[in-house]
This record gives sequence, C-alpha cells and structure tokens, in this order.
Amino acid sequence: MLAWEYRPNAEYTDNFGHIFRTDAHGWRNPLTTESTSTTIEIAFVGDSVTLGTLVDEPDTFVRSIASDHISTMNCAVDGYDAVQIAELLVTRVIELDPDVVVYVMCMNDFDFDESSADRRRYFNPPKCFVWERVWRATHRMRREEFHRYHFARRRDVVFAAIGRMAEACDAHGTRFIVAIMPLFDRPSPDFKSYPWADLHDAVVDHLRSTKIEIVDLLPAFAATGEPPGKLAFDQWHLTATGHQVVASRIDAALGTERTAP
Repeated sequence: MLAWEYRPNAEYTDNFGHIFRTDAHGWRNPLTTESTSTTIEIAFVGDSVTLGTLVDEPDTFVRSIASDHISTMNCAVDGYDAVQIAELLVTRVIELDPDVVVYVMCMNDFDFDESSADRRRYFNPPKCFVWERVWRATHRMRREEFHRYHFARRRDVVFAAIGRMAEACDAHGTRFIVAIMPLFDRPSPDFKSYPWADLHDAVVDHLRSTKIEIVDLLPAFAATGEPPGKLAFDQWHLTATGHQVVASRIDAALGTERTAP
C-alpha cells in the first residue's frame, strides 16, 4: 500500500514554499500533452529530486527530455523511499505501459526513518514514541554519517525493491534504467574528493551483477567543472542547471531509443 499520494488536479506547496500542480493521475505533469503514433513514453519514478522541488516544471530534467517524438511522465512523490517507489511503479505506473521506466535513485532512498519522519507519523501514527526517541539519541551519540548509516542498514531491502521494479518492467516488456544521483557537498569546490563514491560503486556493482541497466550520474556532474553549490540548492535538490546535467546524461543513455522512426 502506498503511504501517501497527491490528489489529482490539485495545487501543492512543497516544504520549501514552491508551488506545483498535479495532473489527472496526481503527478506533476502538464495538464495536456500531445502525442503521436511515433511517441516513446518514458516514466520517471523517484522522490522530491525527480519531482523537481524548488524549480519550475519546465526546468525539470523530466520535462527537458521530452521532445516531438518522446513524451515523459513525472510520477515522483516527495518523501518516498525505495520500497514506496517500487510499490508506486508496480501498482500504478507500469499499468500505463510506458516504453521506458527510469528510477532516479537518491542516497536518501535508503533512509526509511528520518527524512520523512513527520509525514510518516501523520499517516501512520506510532503506538509509542519511546523507542523512536531512544533510537534517535543513540544515533546522535554514535555520530554516524547519515547516508552511510542508512545505506548499511537498508541496502539489502533497497536492492530487493529495485529487483521488484525490474521484474515488473520485464513482465511488461518495458526497459528499466536506474540512474544514481550524487549528493552535493555544497562547501566543496568540486567533486574531486567526493566522499560517497564507494556507495555508488556498491550500487553499480550489484545492479550490474543482476543485469539491471545503470547510469551513474556522478561523472556527468564532475565533468561540468562546476561547484556543487551551483548545481544544487542543498545536498539533494537540483538547480535548473543541475536538472540540465541529468537530462543530458539520461538522454545519452537512452541512445537509439531517442531516434524517431
């Protein structure tokens, strides 16, 4: 079951005060889209990074990839972790029969506890807050790096969720791609000493071993020569410039899929 969804044909203000609107499916897409008999349909699933928090809809990488013969659907939901994204793909997205599904993975997709804690409590109130408070106190005392901590705890669960997405796509004859989004250490002047490269490598190695198509976006961002602070507003959410980097790299990964018949 999906933990929460957006209402269809509604207007929302995200946690940063940016307004976006949803279509008839409850997703952030234009209210009307044009299609032709040669249109390739690409569905993007993910969290607030894919949703395009803090940028206008036309500036998102999802919309930038659209063209005369390609239609794109932004099916992302703010706050979803990998398990919820898999549930979204299997129960809703795949039934639309897209030609390609792209899961844009963020490192906080391994976090099932902290990033969306307030929202989780609202939709699924805990019976007792004592254990949560004990866990948080212990976590703070250990001073564990956020992303490494959650990666170590949840990697097997997340990899199983990705496997579930791949199986659903394979059953529908849909191409499935996982794109790994880097983290943006804003004080850093560049990506030369990127501290989470080993986590990317672990994801890439696993997905390659299971024959799942993978695109690591880190090299594309490093190749720009731009500091992380110009490419993202915070550790996760992209500026319009950052969205263009993702669009170009995924566009290249799609290869001949981008060529009109």
